[in-house]
Amino acid sequence: MAGAESRCSCSGSWIGPGKEPAQSSHAFPSTGLWGLVNNAGFRTPVIPNEWLSKADFVRVLDVNLVGQIEVTLSLLPLVRGARGRVVSVTSAAGQLSITGGGYCPAKYGMEAFSDSLRYVGCSPHELCPLLGPF
Repeated sequence: MAGAESRCSCSGSWIGPGKEPAQSSHAFPSTGLWGLVNNAGFRTPVIPNEWLSKADFVRVLDVNLVGQIEVTLSLLPLVRGARGRVVSVTSAAGQLSITGGGYCPAKYGMEAFSDSLRYVGCSPHELCPLLGPF
């Protein structure tokens, strides 16, 4: 693929509480953004919910759900302008609760948020890798 490097840009950043999305629209070409991949994943220990505090849940939700939503919303005009796609890497835990903590609720939330993008003229796709038997 000759010349692909001039059309492809990868950017990664830590997303979480108090962080502004590192990706700003001026960092990308005016022609838009053909694709955005959301791939945040962070979890607390696998223990019963009753052993966790609200802060344990919020820490995971801030990265796995709220941070990804912030990045997507900040870049959505560019994605729509290029008739691009948003790919969210979720988890089987976004379809079946299997652990305590904020991981499953965050993955459920990303599934729902991704689905909602189709109502604003975007092409969302969810990938649900299964990393092992549950």
